[in-house]
Amino acid sequence: MISSIISHGFMDIFAMNSKTNVLLLYLVNIFSYYYFLNFNRETGMMVFYLTSCYHFGKDFQIITQDVHGVTNWAGPYILGITLDCSDGIKQWLSVLKITGLSNEGCTMFINTIYIIRLISFLGIILTKKDKLIIFSVMALVLNSYMTLYQSTMLYMSTVHVPLALCQFYRTYGLKPLKLWFSSTLLIYSINWKPILDENLIFCMVSITMSHMILISLWQH
Repeated sequence: MISSIISHGFMDIFAMNSKTNVLLLYLVNIFSYYYFLNFNRETGMMVFYLTSCYHFGKDFQIITQDVHGVTNWAGPYILGITLDCSDGIKQWLSVLKITGLSNEGCTMFINTIYIIRLISFLGIILTKKDKLIIFSVMALVLNSYMTLYQSTMLYMSTVHVPLALCQFYRTYGLKPLKLWFSSTLLIYSINWKPILDENLIFCMVSITMSHMILISLWQH
């Protein structure tokens, strides 16, 4: 599952439309954000979180065909309820502390997620979409029985990645799916045990940030 999630980022190549300047911008963005995180990790991590809220909210906007984007509120809600996982707060604090955030910074970050989650739930109610409201409540209940890892894997493998595959298939045909499938097998076959430290997290965040920006531009 992890391999399939990582490999869906390889489809960014198609979103670049084979333009070298876009590839250069993609790489520059990775290195720029990496150094920005080292310069101001508190702001960098918060900007990354807010961008992730929009990125995952786009899933629900596409699913519901909501041209006004009101259902985008589901993005910050889905991310926010991970705090209610059986080890949610513990895992969030663990990652934030590895990135070098102080205790005060971690507390402020977690409290901000709670506030955004509350606002997002109100936004979901205002959509007046019964299925989305029911889904949100069920997701909240289900999360309380899962670990943060299980919750993330479940959402990514059943909603986010399949939706990305559908989008690319509709635009480019089978080529993106073949790339995704082959890269999944390649990543799966690699025997690696990464040590989660500050540099690795910053690298992962920077790559993901560049991915989210490119896909947002591609979706528009």
